[in-house]
Amino acid sequence: LRSAWLLAEDVRRIVVDDPEQGHVEGRAHRLVLSQGLAAGMFVGDPDAMVPATVARTHDGRTITATGACVRVFHDEELRLQALRHFPGRRLLWLPTVSLREPGGDGDFAHLGATCRGDVDVLPGEIRFGGPVQANGLRPDGSVDPDGLNLRAGRLHMARDATNGRVNTVRGDSVDLDWIQRRLQARAAELELDVGQNRCIVRDPAGARVRLAGGRTVIAEHIEVDYAAMAWTAHGLVLEQVPQQPVEGPAR
Repeated sequence: LRSAWLLAEDVRRIVVDDPEQGHVEGRAHRLVLSQGLAAGMFVGDPDAMVPATVARTHDGRTITATGACVRVFHDEELRLQALRHFPGRRLLWLPTVSLREPGGDGDFAHLGATCRGDVDVLPGEIRFGGPVQANGLRPDGSVDPDGLNLRAGRLHMARDATNGRVNTVRGDSVDLDWIQRRLQARAAELELDVGQNRCIVRDPAGARVRLAGGRTVIAEHIEVDYAAMAWTAHGLVLEQVPQQPVEGPAR
C-alpha cells in the first residue's frame, strides 16, 4: 500500500519501454497501475462497447490482446490476460489475440484468434479458455483466405520461450480447414507439430482428414505429414476416393 499507484480515465495511449520486457502500449477507458505489484488493469468502456487493448513488442514480434479488461503483470516475464467480463456489468466482449512478426513467413508468423472464454498469454504458451476461432493473417492484418482456419472448443498454443514462435497447437473438438497446406480435418483431438509439419488427430468415433485430391481418411488415429502429403492411420480405416465423373453417350 505504500508503493505508488496510477489511476487514470480515458487513456488514449500509454507507453512503457523496458530493456528486458520490450515495448508495451495500451489504451483503455480506465486504467489502474500498481508499482508494488508490478501489475496493471486496463478496462474497456461498457457503455460504448469499446474494449481495452494492450500490445507488446519484443524481439521483433508483436502480440496484441483486447478484451473487456486486459490484465498485465510480471510473472518471471510479462504476462497478459484478456478477459471477457466488464467489472460489475453483465456485458461481454469476446477477447481477441493477434500475433504479428514483420518479415516473418512461417505458418504462424501472423495469426489472429477470437475466444468465447478468457485468454491467458504467457511467455511459453497461450491458453484459450473457451470456444475459439483462429485464422491466419496477411502481413497487413487482414484474414488470409488460404491460411489457417481453425475452430475448437478449447485450444492451447505452445511457444518457444526464447523467440515467441508457436511450435505446437493442441485443441479439442477441432474443425480445421487449411487451404495453403491442402489439409482439412475434424476430430475430438488435434495436434499440430509446426516444426515437424505434422498433424495428428484422434477420435474414438472416427477422426476425418481430407487430403489433396479429395481423398478422405476416417480412423481413430491419423498422422499426416502435410509437407510431404504422407499419412498413416490406426484403428478402423475408411478411405473415400472421389469418383471420376462418368461421361454419357455422345448425342
